[in-house]
Formats: sequence, structure tokens, C-alpha cells
Amino acid sequence: MSSSNKPRIKRVSVPAKEIKRHKYRDALPYLMCDFGGRCAYSMQHHTRAGKLEVDHFDPRKKKELWQDYDNLFPASRHCNCAKSDHWPTQTEQAAGCRFLNPCQEADYGSQIWEEPSTHVLIGTTPAARWHIRMCGLNAPHLVIESRINNGYFI
Repeated sequence: MSSSNKPRIKRVSVPAKEIKRHKYRDALPYLMCDFGGRCAYSMQHHTRAGKLEVDHFDPRKKKELWQDYDNLFPASRHCNCAKSDHWPTQTEQAAGCRFLNPCQEADYGSQIWEEPSTHVLIGTTPAARWHIRMCGLNAPHLVIESRINNGYFI
């Protein structure tokens, strides 16, 4: 992936009906299409990660009656559990900590790089470092998978 500032994901699929709070999982087929069947955070394909789940990018919006499709992301079980309901505090935000939104900004190949010899992800910004840590993107099973597959950019 180049180091351009273009977002990694361009959403093109939009559910025909509005998404109610308790029906947010109905968005998964649309998310699978938009994200190419990959986890929004680890980029693992569902054939390796297992069935993807629907994550609320900003968990503070979970309880809204109508769910904004732009706040829903496909996530592996690992990433969804690691990220959980975390959101940066005001102090963390002041330090530049936040989750990277691949629909709004470049992430992999721009703010997140894979160290070629170890396959460990390295963040070049405070946001990227926080994102990697909070999503558990250097978990041993992800590093091993990357090593086996010669990198995340397959």
C-alpha cells in the first residue's frame, strides 16, 4: 500500500433500510462487501479470522435507537474483544491517542508499518501506536500469521 493519504476503505454498500439498535448485525453482509471480507482493524480475511462480527467504531453510539452505518465495522473476534468498548479519554485524546478510521484516513502503509524481519506492527503516530495496542494487533497469532503469509498486504 502506498503512503498516500487516501482512506483504505471506500464504502459503497449501504443498507436499504435504517438500522435499529438491536438489528445492527443485519449490516454484516454490507460491511463484508465494503471491507472485502476483512477485519477493519487487523485486515485478516474472514477465511483465516473466522466469522466476522459487527463492531461499533465509536462504542459511545451503541445505545442510539438508529445506528449510523458509518459507525459499524467488520471485526474479527480477537479485535472486537480487544477493542471492546474502549474509547480514548480526554487526556489520551490530548496526547493524540485515538482509533484509526480506515474509511476516513490512510492507516496501513501510512501510519502503520510492518517490520519486515519480525512482522510486528509499528505505529508512526501516537494514534497508530494506541490503535495497535488497543486492538491487540501484535498478538502472537497475528504476528505468526503475517510471518507465514509474508506480510499483511496479501
